[in-house]
Amino acid sequence: MTNDSIYREHLGRLSSALQKIHRLILESEIEEIERRAGVTIAAAGRLQLLLTAPELAWLRALSQEMAAVDEVYFQKEPVTEEQAREAHRRVDQLMVQSDDTEFARKYRDRLIGIPDLMLGHGHLRLALRQLNEILTGN
Repeated sequence: MTNDSIYREHLGRLSSALQKIHRLILESEIEEIERRAGVTIAAAGRLQLLLTAPELAWLRALSQEMAAVDEVYFQKEPVTEEQAREAHRRVDQLMVQSDDTEFARKYRDRLIGIPDLMLGHGHLRLALRQLNEILTGN
């Protein structure tokens, strides 16, 4: 396997874990909005909420990191070690290391309140660890 294919494989795992986490949180948040408003929101309305609702603004940080990982994953040029390192650093900073941001506080709150989110977080941590092992040669 080439370095490019190895990096893509691991970025794909990272992307998949981020997508699952995002989906779980978004579904939970929208269910709460629907419950409070007493309405059901259609798929198109859900996207609009994600983009504009103030109560979901904190989740946009995760959306941006997902887009950044996918941008590298889907680029035509070979993925470089530097790009893989930067993706690892940014995702690790947002999802694991961060303590004092709005995203970190809200994410930690949801980890204990959303079924399957802790499992998704475990998959993310595994993907981060495996990518780090590739990057450090351990």
